[in-house]
Amino acid sequence: ASSTHARRLNELLDDPSKSDLSLSYQTPEQADKLRRTLYTAEGAYNLGKYDEATKLYEDAIRIDPYDKAARRGMEKAAMAKNDYYRAAYDHTRSELLAQVDEAGDPSIPPKQQVPGEPQPNQGNGSTGLAQKEMLRRQNAVVQSDALRDQGREATAKGDFSQAVDKYKEALKELPDAPMVQDRRTYLGQLLADGATALGEQYRNAGELAKVRELAIGVLAVDPGNAGAKTLLQDKEEEKSDETSATENPFSTFSLHVSDASFKLAKAALDRGEQPDPAGIRPEEFYNAFDYGDPAPGRGEPVACAVELAAHPAAPQRNLVRIGVRTGSQGRGQSTPLNLTILLDSSGSMEREERHAGITLAMQQLAGLLKEGDTVSVIGLSRQPRLLADRLPGSRAQELNALIAQTPSEGGTNLEEGLKLAEELAKRQFNAAAQNRVVLFTDGAANLGDAQPESLQARIEAMRQGGIAFDAAGFGADGLNDKLLERLTRNGNGRYYIVDRPEDADANFAKQLAGAFRPAAENVKVQVRFNPARVGKYMLIAFEEHRLNKEDFRNDAVDAAEMAAEEAGIALYQVEPLPGGEGEIGEVSVRFRDAASGQMVERTWTIPYDAQAPAFDQAAPSIQLAGLAAFSAEKLRKAPLSDAIDFQKLGPILGKVKARYPNSQAVSDLDAMIGKLR
Repeated sequence: ASSTHARRLNELLDDPSKSDLSLSYQTPEQADKLRRTLYTAEGAYNLGKYDEATKLYEDAIRIDPYDKAARRGMEKAAMAKNDYYRAAYDHTRSELLAQVDEAGDPSIPPKQQVPGEPQPNQGNGSTGLAQKEMLRRQNAVVQSDALRDQGREATAKGDFSQAVDKYKEALKELPDAPMVQDRRTYLGQLLADGATALGEQYRNAGELAKVRELAIGVLAVDPGNAGAKTLLQDKEEEKSDETSATENPFSTFSLHVSDASFKLAKAALDRGEQPDPAGIRPEEFYNAFDYGDPAPGRGEPVACAVELAAHPAAPQRNLVRIGVRTGSQGRGQSTPLNLTILLDSSGSMEREERHAGITLAMQQLAGLLKEGDTVSVIGLSRQPRLLADRLPGSRAQELNALIAQTPSEGGTNLEEGLKLAEELAKRQFNAAAQNRVVLFTDGAANLGDAQPESLQARIEAMRQGGIAFDAAGFGADGLNDKLLERLTRNGNGRYYIVDRPEDADANFAKQLAGAFRPAAENVKVQVRFNPARVGKYMLIAFEEHRLNKEDFRNDAVDAAEMAAEEAGIALYQVEPLPGGEGEIGEVSVRFRDAASGQMVERTWTIPYDAQAPAFDQAAPSIQLAGLAAFSAEKLRKAPLSDAIDFQKLGPILGKVKARYPNSQAVSDLDAMIGKLR
């Protein structure tokens, strides 16, 4: 190959005009490709498609940089294009001059004809305003061509933002005259191509609101622009999460209550890191707060609060907050507990803040155990080992000394730990008790079979045997959030985050107590939207907890648990139809009452409010839910999220803080939004 290459170079040095493919050092396949490319380029040139011909000649040169036919073709196409623009310019100028000759000079009023006086020449007006107008149009065409060329240069550099701006300016410069229609068409195509490329850049960067702004800006100067219309159409398709109330009026889901995703996102932002968008679960953002919804009345096991407000960023959309709150009565508090604790004692637990957090958490847990409860403890590292077997609740304080004496070493074999935990839980199973396995860990499985599918299958088997699975993650940095969330979701349990030792406080103990002795089991929510009043709707989040319509009354389908005096929140985006009829719909809740063991179902109306308050005038509770959801949507770069302007929402946040002055979660949200501004 090198000798062929050298011969080729020597021949070209002797006679640069030679470009015979037979002398090329290309393969036969490359030579054939070059012939076909040159043939296609010549065809494009003959059809007057000079840009396409130029591109094909460039492709030919990439195949063989020495091919003279390709280089000559490029020069020929460039000259032809220049001739075309020059001819178009001359044609435009001559057309404008013809218009001037036909119009005459409008600055000279028609002279009244006097008998015997010659008729004035109305066509000789080249020195008046018509000539000035012709010159103005001529200069406008020249300026438009210059802007067009600048746009083409920006396109070649990949600067599509500047290219679009130049093409738009070029279109604005063109006069409204038939003879420049070819220029207008050509510019429209350039603008469509540039807008499409720029729109793709915006999508890749997650700046979805800019796609719509771009399309609207292009259509303002070129109403028929196909590229801009496609961008708008694509933008509407991004709202595909919205459901037509006519096609499917039912929205059903398990009312999962957690704040884990909110705490993990805050911890990441505090470290100066961007949270993983895939780990953002908006329902765990707006469920991180106590909204102060009213408790059920006497004799009622559950209450529902409904609020509406206009969406601050989505036109013709309202936000609907639905709050479900359980009562305080029930025998759940007296239900005995059979707990099996998987205590992570791997080497990473030696970190001071994690050891302190797990010590405080175990102290809180010990304070929840009573006479009649039992607890077993398994140390979890390379291999599980039994630390305490069926310790009575009255001796729960011994757990603190047990932790202090347990060394931290090795990795985490969660597979073997779960096997031993399941064996112990089954051995001490009590049908009249709450039987639960609780994992306290700072990380994830790194020994044994760590496949999420395998671990999930074991958790589901425990759940089907009446044993729930809960997990508390200690230290947000490095935690396998996806795994722990998946296991607890499929284990009918709760998922907690203890990032700092102070997080293992009385509120953490309250959460544990509520999970260990639930008041409502298998909690499901179903919203039926009225198609006569609602066009489209969207449940914000709960993606992993959605159910089929028929699952609502199928009690064999598992769902979440709720503690006594606990509230669960759902947030919807709804398109109300002002000319429609009736209310927005109704919300139903179904669950098993722990006090009676009976299934309970209640239904409430979601009223239509023709004067739904603007978001800045709405109740602080729906403002708080909206701000939390917007923060989550911003972090996971959801559609419309980039249209949320937290600078403008600042006064609303101030109103919310004034309504909930003692809420640490609201203070955390304030700090989070401050980082998102």
